Amino acid sequence: MGMQERDFYLTTRVIDDNFIALDRTNQMTTWNIVTGKVDLEWPASRRFINEKNDYSGFNIYKYGPSHHSFEREWFSKTLLISKQEVPLSAEEESKFFNSDDLVTSLRKQVPYVKTLGKKYHEFRLIEI
Repeated sequence: MGMQERDFYLTTRVIDDNFIALDRTNQMTTWNIVTGKVDLEWPASRRFINEKNDYSGFNIYKYGPSHHSFEREWFSKTLLISKQEVPLSAEEESKFFNSDDLVTSLRKQVPYVKTLGKKYHEFRLIEI
């Protein structure tokens, strides 16, 4: 078995003479750096995968289309962003802003922050 393209893997790490990678299907694979052969594979087992350690619904975070820093092999940690938006109620959303940002001086005035289009996502910082 060879390696997939870099986009298939969420995070990688070199420990001693082993190259370890976690892929998008929650499978961990270890290759020997010297021989290039697969040493170990840990398939995604439903027994160990739960909501907190299932990364199949996440992508590597990029702040723009040309941002590739978290895909580099020398970063030991990878920042992931959820593919699905996280819905928030108005009460939960108010926790993200200062109370001064939500105050209005006129009766039918709408605060500026409530007119903005916002998307909320879950972030996870992972490391092998």
